[in-house]
Amino acid sequence: MSRKDKAKARKYAKKAAEEATTTSTAASPPAYTFSCFDLSDENAQKYLSETFAASLAWEQPAITAIGSVNTTHLNFSRLEGSHEMVFGPVPDREYHEGFMRKAIEMAEMALRSDETPVGCVFVHNGEIIGRGINGTNATLNGTRHAEFVALAEIMSTHPQSILKETDLYVTVEPCIMCASALRQYGVRTVYFGCLNDRFGGTGGVMTVNQDPGVDPPFNVYGGLFREEAIMLLRRFYVQENEKAPEPKPKKNRELKTAILPVNAPVTRVQGASAIARALAAAKVEAAAET
Repeated sequence: MSRKDKAKARKYAKKAAEEATTTSTAASPPAYTFSCFDLSDENAQKYLSETFAASLAWEQPAITAIGSVNTTHLNFSRLEGSHEMVFGPVPDREYHEGFMRKAIEMAEMALRSDETPVGCVFVHNGEIIGRGINGTNATLNGTRHAEFVALAEIMSTHPQSILKETDLYVTVEPCIMCASALRQYGVRTVYFGCLNDRFGGTGGVMTVNQDPGVDPPFNVYGGLFREEAIMLLRRFYVQENEKAPEPKPKKNRELKTAILPVNAPVTRVQGASAIARALAAAKVEAAAET
């Protein structure tokens, strides 16, 4: 992100926080049906950038208006111990692993399509009713995450009410944006493979699925085929992404096969300024290696 874009993001986050302080918590939020699939590319990109800007405001008040999307359930705080929470025991694990294998197959398809290897399936009464892979590179649309692609398929043939009895299996923890959409749609349970410790919305960074709000919360179970999900991501990022915005070429990339355990310590950052410092330190370290 350029300096100009960072400034815009901070400006929006500050504005959103100011609006939050003047918003009446007693007022009932408007009824809302998620309609990202009907947005033009320009508006979809604007929604994504605004969501990212709000994610920089982790230390701001919880009630924030992002565009026309009700996000009163977002709690902009990072909870210690969340990793242990999402990686607890999975009831009837063997049954759920069967559907997670299907999600892994979708992620492998994404990898073959030069997309970030994230795949998912939605399951209702033991039947897959929606499949999705990441499509951000092919569409040049940052909102085309696997969950959104699958939801679009479901909404074209089913009523939204079916999602109340539907479970999601996705190879990577849903991001903040996707977690918010899943909660507004009323998805019953989410099972994922590996943690998203940068943008995770169900325990990795925020707990959108359980924070106070008007939409029903949903349960999350992580760790199903975690190592396979991580290796797919590594296979993608070890190669060059032609659609990426002018990155500095990294020479002598090697695929790392060692995977840290779930309870391994994770470096956490607080706030936009800390993120900037962490990124700067990472750049210095990368430059030293080359």
